Amino acid sequence: MWIRTYSGKQFSFEQISPDNICIEDIAHSLSQICRFGGHSHKFYSVAQHACLVAHILFDTSRDLAKWGLLHDASEAYLGDITHPLKTFLNNHTDCFISQVESRLMEAITLKFNLPYVNYDLVNNVDKCLGLTEAKHFICDNIEDWDWCTNGFTPYEMEIDPLSAALAEEAFLRWAKLLNIK
Repeated sequence: MWIRTYSGKQFSFEQISPDNICIEDIAHSLSQICRFGGHSHKFYSVAQHACLVAHILFDTSRDLAKWGLLHDASEAYLGDITHPLKTFLNNHTDCFISQVESRLMEAITLKFNLPYVNYDLVNNVDKCLGLTEAKHFICDNIEDWDWCTNGFTPYEMEIDPLSAALAEEAFLRWAKLLNIK
């Protein structure tokens, strides 16, 4: 069971290997995937989201910025599973997707030699940025979203959505800046 990637690699879900992962495939795929399962007023890519997470974390630590850029890298191979569905699956089933995603993130960590970091900060930025994006691209009323009720708040920032091509370029520029090859 495998998929053919943008670069022409044969990516196997049964034998996940760092050798079959490349930054160009991740950048291209994430630039084509719309956040929020496509339920947004405008196209807004996972690649642009990842670039913003990296940007927010960059001044704190380049290691955190690397994780910020790649925190959703598994979605390049699995697609974007919305947060509510992922939470539901993880809480109500022995989730096979969760197991595959975990193995995939281990391979990504090895491939790009990602350092150990306290992932809580990456997760917090991801949630706050997610709320910011929701306000921009879904609805103004986000107070009932579970992240808000758990104490996360949106950032005060404007987000102009990029085309898929520009998001891919931005992702690859960040990868180069962070020495991710």
